[in-house]
Amino acid sequence: GMHPVYIFSYKNKSINNYIVGYDHPEYVKGISDQLSGNQLYQDMLLIESNNATQKRYTYSSMSWVAYPLANPGYDVDPENLPSDVKISLRVSKEYKDFVATGRNDGKPMYSWDMADIATQTGSQDQLVNVLDLINVVPNPYYGFSTYEASQLDNLVKITNLPETCTISIFTPNGTMIRQIRKDNSMTYVEWDMKNTYNVPIASGVYIIHVDAGALGEKIVKWFGALRPVDLNSF
Repeated sequence: GMHPVYIFSYKNKSINNYIVGYDHPEYVKGISDQLSGNQLYQDMLLIESNNATQKRYTYSSMSWVAYPLANPGYDVDPENLPSDVKISLRVSKEYKDFVATGRNDGKPMYSWDMADIATQTGSQDQLVNVLDLINVVPNPYYGFSTYEASQLDNLVKITNLPETCTISIFTPNGTMIRQIRKDNSMTYVEWDMKNTYNVPIASGVYIIHVDAGALGEKIVKWFGALRPVDLNSF
């Protein structure tokens, strides 16, 4: 139930004479049934005789190859297909060299527009949306993070920050314990989980407010369970 279908290019003789070998005359059943008038059939005879030049000419004019598959149990009769559907495959210009302006040596050229998916720079609207990416990692903090270099370290990062912003850290009752001002190209700041007086904070929930000026603001809830300092290990 499967047979390859080959589609070859052709030129309508009423428009422009076809070039034998590269293009084939339009299929006309009454003419093509007489094999002596079927140009493609005659070309295939030359290919069977190992005519290398004809192989190159004929196969270079091939446009599509398809393998249609019949339904199970269907007896394929190519002369009497039970369908009124006619499929036409057409292109406005063949995929071949054209000598016109000489641009690109006459070879096919294509163009497309990627403006809808291109990276946008300097867009205030996009910057506002990026504020949603601001986060604290790890969150929650369970006594350890991969940013810490020793047993005395307690460290988290506030990430995806704009170049200029003010970070304020509050307790749930509204008491501000630390404020960090950022004005550099880094995309994060590190917080050692200490308050303004360099005293370690207690375990619990904290509110982190990021003020990015004209861009807007972002509020993140963070939970930390701090470990007691083990001075006996030093």
